[in-house]
Amino acid sequence: MIRTAVLADFPAIFEIAKQVQDIHHGARPDVFREEYFGEDIEACLKWEEENLDDNHMRTFVCEKNDKIIGFVVAEIYCWVDHPNHNDMAICRITNFCVDKSERNKGVGQMLFDHVKSYAKENGTERLELTVWNFNEDARRFYERQGLSVRTMTMDMKI
Repeated sequence: MIRTAVLADFPAIFEIAKQVQDIHHGARPDVFREEYFGEDIEACLKWEEENLDDNHMRTFVCEKNDKIIGFVVAEIYCWVDHPNHNDMAICRITNFCVDKSERNKGVGQMLFDHVKSYAKENGTERLELTVWNFNEDARRFYERQGLSVRTMTMDMKI
């Protein structure tokens, strides 16, 4: 079942997010900390509480047997009178995680479909996200959903 997150969900959300943080830290320890920001649970809960009612951002969770097994955070923003871009409303996925024990079981698909519906209901024209190049499983999932590369960020250590 997919539903909008409530404050009590965030400790479970942080635990799942830590799994992805571990993947990121393992691939790019020069960029990602070993500890996930969720380790300071009080500070994170305070931030979530302050932003939970933000009309432009939503966190959705997937539950199975009263346990959170995945989540997605979506934010709606607009380009209006931008000097280079056409005016448009965009839904940006800022965080997307499925518990490792539930991956490849349709949970990600359900969450993605839910965000697409949310985006359409809110009048957005595009869906976007950032995925790290080393995260091949995530990249393949997003490509299966129909996303394609629009821009690339490249870096080097100096």
